[in-house]
Amino acid sequence: MRVRPVACVLLLAFVGCETVDADWDLDSQADLASRSTFALEAVATEPTALSTASPEDWARRQNRVRILILSDLTAKGYRHHRGSPDFVVRYVAGVERSDGARSDGDGPLAGEIDIHAIDPTSGRWLWHGWATETWTARLDRDTQVRKAVTKILSKFPPASGD
Repeated sequence: MRVRPVACVLLLAFVGCETVDADWDLDSQADLASRSTFALEAVATEPTALSTASPEDWARRQNRVRILILSDLTAKGYRHHRGSPDFVVRYVAGVERSDGARSDGDGPLAGEIDIHAIDPTSGRWLWHGWATETWTARLDRDTQVRKAVTKILSKFPPASGD
């Protein structure tokens, strides 16, 4: 009977574990649904010394988050507009080793994605969503990023369509 627990541990080690915790907060005075256009701004960040990503991977993940936000907000009825948007979406995404060690490509990873909707005139935040996730390097990180962004923006209000 001892073979079964060992087999389960080995299966988990091979497949990897993943959790995504997401939450959000809305300014009670904000009426996002009455706004129809948005612009995107990535918060300028660089990989840290403990980052698991090369500069190319880092840039690719930032771009992946950008594409996912564009897609989600467009599906909710908002239009991307660079000129004079009704709100600005600022985002940052990072992936680091969760155990503080240098990456060997196989250790536990922790990712954070932070998304803010901000009034472009006053600078006041209107909506804030975030996710933290932990997974092993054996899991597809693009899939995990997609799950995290989807989970964050699931509570973003749709445009009213006016």
